[in-house]
Amino acid sequence: MPNRDDPVIIIDQGIQDRLNQLGRRLSNLEPLMAEIGEIGVLSIQENFQQEGRPRKWAPLAESTKEQRRRQGRARGRILNRLGAAGLFGSINYRADRNSVAIGTNRIYGPTMHYGARKGEFGTITANIRAHVRRVGGKNVRVRAHTRRMPVPWGDIPSRPFLMFQDEDWQDIGEAIDEYLIIQEDQ
Repeated sequence: MPNRDDPVIIIDQGIQDRLNQLGRRLSNLEPLMAEIGEIGVLSIQENFQQEGRPRKWAPLAESTKEQRRRQGRARGRILNRLGAAGLFGSINYRADRNSVAIGTNRIYGPTMHYGARKGEFGTITANIRAHVRRVGGKNVRVRAHTRRMPVPWGDIPSRPFLMFQDEDWQDIGEAIDEYLIIQEDQ
């Protein structure tokens, strides 16, 4: 006869099966990580569409606006002028069994996100081609030469684009909850 203080052991095969299923799901979170990656990419792309969230990014400098006018591209959005070919289109994710990384492969991405001061990355020697410059209403011929230039050539304000918004955390929480629910037909 069992002692009153002995634990009662009940083996329920249905519960045991469900716990085993949960263990298998938790051993490979790649589907969940991919879902979180999708949520993140869509949110970051929305940051580009709105030109900054929750706060708007710093406006373009007048020199940038003038450069765009000369190039015939005056209407582009901040950090999104090249669309899918530029920073906006480079946002991607990589998911594995335990993690997800969201970011860009564009070398200038961190500079656009964090900003930079003029000359922060040193200087370069630029080769200037011979050209004609208009000075005081007269055309002046300029010979080919080299020039030391700071990198970047001007201050770049911080425009944080790699950020989740409050509603994204709710969406991620819901994705986790859905992933942990074991479907009866599995």
